[in-house]
Amino acid sequence: MNDANVDSNNNSETTDNHSMSLTSDGGLKMESTNSYTTVNANDFKREGDGILSTARTPFGNPATTLTKDSIITHEGMDMSLQTAHKLGLVSLKNGEYSEASEQPSSTQDEPEQDMSESMGDKVEAQLTELANMIPVDFQTRVAESMISNGKIDYQNMGQTLGINSVELQQRVGVAEQAFRNQADKVLMSAGIGKEDLQGFVQWATSNKGEEFKRTQREQVYGRDTRGYQALARAYLNANAPAVSSIPESYKPRTLRDGTTLVTLPGYPEMKLQVATKLGLI
Repeated sequence: MNDANVDSNNNSETTDNHSMSLTSDGGLKMESTNSYTTVNANDFKREGDGILSTARTPFGNPATTLTKDSIITHEGMDMSLQTAHKLGLVSLKNGEYSEASEQPSSTQDEPEQDMSESMGDKVEAQLTELANMIPVDFQTRVAESMISNGKIDYQNMGQTLGINSVELQQRVGVAEQAFRNQADKVLMSAGIGKEDLQGFVQWATSNKGEEFKRTQREQVYGRDTRGYQALARAYLNANAPAVSSIPESYKPRTLRDGTTLVTLPGYPEMKLQVATKLGLI
């Protein structure tokens, strides 16, 4: 075996025929002193645009061999291949990982669900009656007033329309509650608890103002509630539950850097943020 000379200052090692050194991005650079051939660990990055193309070692280098501890990135979240396999994001056969032929329902585009019938025929009939009672331009004023200001001047509107303001408020109140119930149903199905609905509204108003208004308009004018599901995912991703509220059975533990890990029944240990975003908590 050839003797090796090590330069501790440059993190490099030299043999009679080759020299090796660490690059600034953590790669391994090997040069042949005979032919001056350079090989970098980043050259081994996996090809393709699937999940496995993001695979890397726990130290951040491209993974030449896939193991349960290899790290992949899915929708901005880092997780081990063991976790990804448990969630159905990748396949494992004969000890080898491969791209999953189909993504699980939890990772598909859930907003495509049609929630237009969730109000029920009775409520839809009441909305139709209200629409026949109020001219189209005033219907828009009512909707925009609620979306933008959260309130309606029933006194002035009643006088303008020649309708008793109390009766108008009662009829519009039915519609308002119906839309709120519909939105709540979608939000809860997306993983937001009933006790967090008001918190969601406050968060969406402060952090996603224009998107929240657009979502409400799509709901009122087109009975399209898909926007609420996208907002719900953003809310859950930004507002993971407090560690104190996590059941002990999930074995929560917090690392020195503040990252909280949980172990859910049937799943390997994962970040609390990942579990929350995937709807597991």
